[in-house]
Amino acid sequence: MKKFRKSVKWYFITVTVSLFSFAVTLLAINMILLGSPLPRMPRITTVQASFDRNIENITIVRDFLAESNYEIIRIHNPAALNSVMSINYGAITLPIHDSNVQNALMSLAVDGYSLIGRTSEGIFFLKWRVWESDGGIIYMMDGNTPDETVLRWLISTEPLVDEGWHFYIEDVGVFLRNRE
Repeated sequence: MKKFRKSVKWYFITVTVSLFSFAVTLLAINMILLGSPLPRMPRITTVQASFDRNIENITIVRDFLAESNYEIIRIHNPAALNSVMSINYGAITLPIHDSNVQNALMSLAVDGYSLIGRTSEGIFFLKWRVWESDGGIIYMMDGNTPDETVLRWLISTEPLVDEGWHFYIEDVGVFLRNRE
């Protein structure tokens, strides 16, 4: 009986190791053929296509923020298309009454934008989040290339076709490691 238990135990160990090896092999083949299965930031062509698809709505929101005293618009629930969009102004949440801006924000929310903000030199539109990284587009009001004075954890920028617009990536971990 002991010999039987020992052989069953070794059988399960052998099967488990074989299955694990098979899974690792499939993952390696997948990575070779299709690229990394881990989420990653989009390529510039994807960013440009998203920008081109949303340019009218992005411009409406950019102009609204540029002309206001507000700094951040959070799109809390993009699934609730009939909800009222609001602006976070310090600890106060204020509704947006302009229907053109509301409609533009709804469309941007459906396309994945979640945070829109204004800095002293630019207006950014956050769309992509991967691990510790944030990515989006930014309009530089002065036409310059964004740097750490505009976006705190900035690690990468690429210009878009339209003048003044850039794709940006922020990553607090990478930024701090690069500063050491």
